[in-house]
Amino acid sequence: MIARVCILFSLLLICSCQGEYDRLDSNFSQHKQYTFYKNTPFSGVQISSFNNGKKKSITPFKDGLKQGISYKWHSNGVLASERPYHQGEKQGTHRGWHLNGKKKFYYQFDKGRYQGETWQWFANGNVSDYTLNNDTDELVHKKWRRSGSIFWNTVKSPDVREAIYGLRGGGLCRKIEDEEGVQKRQSISSEIRLSNAKS
Repeated sequence: MIARVCILFSLLLICSCQGEYDRLDSNFSQHKQYTFYKNTPFSGVQISSFNNGKKKSITPFKDGLKQGISYKWHSNGVLASERPYHQGEKQGTHRGWHLNGKKKFYYQFDKGRYQGETWQWFANGNVSDYTLNNDTDELVHKKWRRSGSIFWNTVKSPDVREAIYGLRGGGLCRKIEDEEGVQKRQSISSEIRLSNAKS
């Protein structure tokens, strides 16, 4: 709660000091990851609104790059996503919500790369996707149907290039030769519990 208040306060400071600009303003231009306003790297807050006047998005920039937390809302006013950026790269925890307010995604980034666990949910609240990542690889990937039954399960050994793939009911159906690698990945898989899904 305190963190949310601090974030909103920071946004207010940015807005008051540098102003809000409509993202549809024709003075905006884009070159690669940089955003310019009147040919100058943009510092300030870019906003957009729905036809009814409600806020659709708020994205802070500094020296042409996204800097801070970008927010998006659904047309009914429910928060759709909050995504932190640092010097234009995705950083920290990114969260999203469906139109009905239920969780949609949970991602973690470090300098634009996925880190740790990522989760995705259907609008009915059931998990749809899970991955476990390290600095360079996706180690575990699981997918579920809307009904809740698993249909995809891959586990990759950090020591062997060949991964373990499974499609039949989510069961692992092909082993890799490195038994030590198999045991490591099975140990990781056994620690995954849906009840520990990030809120």
